[in-house]
Amino acid sequence: MTPENRKAHIGKKLKKAGFKITPQRTAIMEYLMTSREHPSAETIYKELRKVYPSLSRNTVYEALESFERQRLVFDIIDRDGIRRYDAHTEPHIHLICLECGEIIDVPYDDRRILSKVKNQFIPEKSVFYIYGRCKNEKEAK
Repeated sequence: MTPENRKAHIGKKLKKAGFKITPQRTAIMEYLMTSREHPSAETIYKELRKVYPSLSRNTVYEALESFERQRLVFDIIDRDGIRRYDAHTEPHIHLICLECGEIIDVPYDDRRILSKVKNQFIPEKSVFYIYGRCKNEKEAK
């Protein structure tokens, strides 16, 4: 997706969720959509301040909370209890290494569980964490 197409897509997504489209909100969402690192609010703030020097921490935190309420992003609690964000909302599992802190996305497509859930429930958000040690940490020992 080209940067222009991505910005248009983000604009439509924000508008559909009821947000006023601002450069700051668009930049925050674009940062999240292009990151596989599951950044914290502080990381997002520090990176975007380089482009938007007047951006405030409060704007970042408020945008992230609003995005989460509208289910545009999910929050993830890392091994240190820090809230991180993920704009990739398709079903997937987060593997969180207790040693190095890496968060790894793993596709999740267990139709048996999803069909049972949908028969009894209307899911709106699914967050699945597995805490353990990544292969790199296990091999290092």
